[in-house]
Amino acid sequence: MNLREWISSSKMFNELLPTKDRTDVFGTCVLGHLWNTDIDVIYMKSAKNTMCSGISTKRKTLSELAELFDPMGFFSPVIVSGKIFLQDLWKRNLKWDDEICGYDKLKWISISAELRKISEVSIPRFIGLEANQNNKSEVRNKTELTLVIDKTFLWTDSQCVFKWLSTKKSLRVFVENRVQEITSHKDISFLYVSIKENPADVATRGTLVQKLRSDHLWWHVPSWLKQDVNTWVKIHDDDAANQKVNDQFKSELRTSENQKESAFVSENGQEITSNKMPYNIDIRRFSSYHKLIRVTAWIERFISKIRRIPSNSEKYLSVKETRKAEKKWIQRKSFADVFNSIHTGQINNLKFQSGVFLDNDNLLRCRERFENADISECAKFPILLPRGETFTRLLVEKTHKELFHSGVSHTLYRIRNKFWIPQGKATVRQILRHCKTCKRFEGGSFKMPNMAPFPRSRVSRSLPFQGTGLDYLGPVYVKDGTVMKKR
Repeated sequence: MNLREWISSSKMFNELLPTKDRTDVFGTCVLGHLWNTDIDVIYMKSAKNTMCSGISTKRKTLSELAELFDPMGFFSPVIVSGKIFLQDLWKRNLKWDDEICGYDKLKWISISAELRKISEVSIPRFIGLEANQNNKSEVRNKTELTLVIDKTFLWTDSQCVFKWLSTKKSLRVFVENRVQEITSHKDISFLYVSIKENPADVATRGTLVQKLRSDHLWWHVPSWLKQDVNTWVKIHDDDAANQKVNDQFKSELRTSENQKESAFVSENGQEITSNKMPYNIDIRRFSSYHKLIRVTAWIERFISKIRRIPSNSEKYLSVKETRKAEKKWIQRKSFADVFNSIHTGQINNLKFQSGVFLDNDNLLRCRERFENADISECAKFPILLPRGETFTRLLVEKTHKELFHSGVSHTLYRIRNKFWIPQGKATVRQILRHCKTCKRFEGGSFKMPNMAPFPRSRVSRSLPFQGTGLDYLGPVYVKDGTVMKKR
């Protein structure tokens, strides 16, 4: 049996082959791409222009992208823009044959034009094959099972992740589990690479065909990667000094490091040494949250006037005054151990479980995982409230009434827009059980009273007809003078 379909980039070799044993030069594929044997380069076949065949739809968009076959990922920076656009169409729940119009249509026209230019990018064939004859002969005799990998290197362009992977300190549970999973493999070295020198960043952000052709980073990788391993670039202390990176790194530590050395001070500059009630007000005598805040705010204004401090002189309280009064009551009696752990750097379970930190108003706030969400700052970092305090009960009751006596879930959701209560659902449920209004409308009907015993005449032995009664089957008419009345 003779081998056929021979082809080579050498014209001299092709001329030595019989015509019947040669393959079609224009239909040759290498690594899933077309191969131009005249200049020995490979390139990708351009996608068809779907814009010329009527309206643009999600079906046609997918069809055009599916025509681009790039198993080696050479043209990923150009194709990824189309895939991101298609992903946006899926998120909008568009149907297959819905027309793409407006800004989306203009965007797809621009992307489609770039996809049709993709054939302009050509790659020397040896990039995807072995570099020389010596390597060919060596690799050909090895299989996947016989290859020995002595060392593995993983790069990341996130300084915070690199510090998590490199640190010996204890991290919080979620991050610790991820780090252990990554570092469980042996013989792996983790290195840092800046975004400007990361080729993978080109493939994820997308680029134009014209820029891809001259992108040295994509085709040749960073120059230092071709040098000796010991000379590879590593992260410097100056790079790690970024304040945002340090804050994010420390937020996941289990042990407190480099805490504030200054003492906690109140708004008037005095150190916080006592958790007494503001102005010795007995909060247990208040049944309304609004009344408690207003009374405190009026006392604040009165004291400011006595001290001749510039204050609001209008008839009504301002929002600023009520918010200041609210802060007077938050965390005044509770969380002394949390304040102390932040001040001294000691370990506290609540502090690490909820990511508690001290804000500019000396209030304990919880660091949730919504820092990058498009929500208010109070929702990102809610104020920590104690469970069993009267202030918390008044706040829950006030919120419950504002929502027209809604259920536990709705009440708790509104509270968490600003405050965080440990075991919040159980706390809110316990407080709402004592709502008298809810009991009236949702508590059900009253229980039937206990039945009285039968009268003695009904349970004693007697002769037949010993007791008789007469039923008139209706009212008795009595004549009162000239008028008939019912009796």
